[in-house]
Amino acid sequence: MLTPTTSELPSENLTMKAIFLALTSGLFFPLALPNEVFHFGSPLLGLVSLSPLYLAFVFARDRRSAVYAGMVFGAVSTALGNFWLANFGEFSAWTLGGPILGYIGYNGLLAVALYAVSRFDANLRPALFAVVWTAYEFLKSIGYLGYPWGLAAYPFAGLSAFTQIADVTGVYGLTFMAVYLQALIGELSLVLSGYPRARDRISGPYPRSMGPSRMIAHGVFALLLLAGIASYGVYRLADDREADTHLRVLLVQQNTDSWAFGNEEETLETLIRLSEDALSRHDADLLVWSETSLRVPYASYADGWYEQVPRGRSFRDFLRASPVPLLTGSPYQHGGAGGAAWNAALLIQPDGEISGVYGKRQLVPFAESVPFWEWQAMRRFYLDIVGIQAVWEPGNEITIFELSAMDGPVFAAAPICFEDAFAGVVRDFHRAGAEVLVNLTNNAWSETDSAQTQHFTAARFRSIETRLPMVRSTNAGLTSVIDRHGRLQESLPMFEEGVLYAEIEIFREQSLTVYSTIGDSFAVLMLLLTAVALIQTCRRPETVE
Repeated sequence: MLTPTTSELPSENLTMKAIFLALTSGLFFPLALPNEVFHFGSPLLGLVSLSPLYLAFVFARDRRSAVYAGMVFGAVSTALGNFWLANFGEFSAWTLGGPILGYIGYNGLLAVALYAVSRFDANLRPALFAVVWTAYEFLKSIGYLGYPWGLAAYPFAGLSAFTQIADVTGVYGLTFMAVYLQALIGELSLVLSGYPRARDRISGPYPRSMGPSRMIAHGVFALLLLAGIASYGVYRLADDREADTHLRVLLVQQNTDSWAFGNEEETLETLIRLSEDALSRHDADLLVWSETSLRVPYASYADGWYEQVPRGRSFRDFLRASPVPLLTGSPYQHGGAGGAAWNAALLIQPDGEISGVYGKRQLVPFAESVPFWEWQAMRRFYLDIVGIQAVWEPGNEITIFELSAMDGPVFAAAPICFEDAFAGVVRDFHRAGAEVLVNLTNNAWSETDSAQTQHFTAARFRSIETRLPMVRSTNAGLTSVIDRHGRLQESLPMFEEGVLYAEIEIFREQSLTVYSTIGDSFAVLMLLLTAVALIQTCRRPETVE
């Protein structure tokens, strides 16, 4: 039976209570995620940060107060968790203000669904809350506006035994478990506070709890789920078979301001200096520079600008003396000089020839790509009001680079910048034959550690989902090596110059993971269950006690 929580108190008191609880979660949820205090997040806060939000919808008198609560949570959690977007160049008001306004609306809609399932019997609502939340995180992580930051699973990314389930369910399996536990903690607070059970016929300002015996049953079920997830994780982590070969890489972190006009030559000098020093000390198979390290389009100016700059020892001179190919970020004008450009990864051989190109497919909305740019009126608006001067075109194909290692070829994919946070993008690379992921990123503009570690935390789940190792070559952090279990192996300090040498384990001819085979089926199931629950609430009228 659907039993809405009601009250004899004035409605504004319940509204304020729901808003206060939502505000509490809005403050603590960003602290559970990677932030400036806890650089890799806090698992302890990750177990309780959404519990007040759960209670907000239980206590909400009506749908309107629930929507207010959801909007408050959306505004506060987005602003605190993504404050570094304010450093995004001259149009930072749009890059931060846009997401805040967007998530106010998005969480207002989410609140309608969460309020609806909170009207179900108390014995069902913790699981339904987790189902709806998981469906929400899936929807916000896909498509043109996809933004897979701030997921409920991220505080637990360092607990390897619990994250391995991602090779079956994707990151969303851990999201469901994390939110279910937090909903149970919220429910437990009702039981311990002595709130009546749903079957008790008592009127007054009381939400209905599930009762002690049902609470114990839910607790036992949750512990069994956790034990199963951890057991699977231990089993996967015990896979210690030897690698078929190793790829020796040098990851260069130049720590320069790639957005500063006129410092292209200085940046090249730094990259060349760091690279030559590292190459003199290490035998390597591949040299890797970060996203748009070559800011002048290399393919269009290889025989001109790059033959002359840096002065004294040009980039082309450096290439000729290099014993290994260079994988680097650069604009790529696929229509020729002056034509449309990709944000691209280029594999450049020592003779200067480009042996492979990948154009970034998942572009940052309203920064790298804007809708209706081809319309003159909209273009003037973006140029004159927003401050966006140019946009990238999305790449049109999946590229797998063939690299040479000691024991034969190695096949690599190069997701660019935040593409390594998108499960579907990386899954496509895996299905196309990638054996290693080489991410090229520039987050230096953020000027914060938390922006770097948030990005890194999202990326490490891609290695678990595909069982592929990942190396991340960045401008200022977090340059790192992630093994196929999602564990951090090595890294460089953030916002410092440096070069990281690593020997990456390559496992050939391994079968696709369950996740790479079935994709986001678990998340889609959560979406379908959400739809069924919402249809059920529409078909049955609420009754007021």
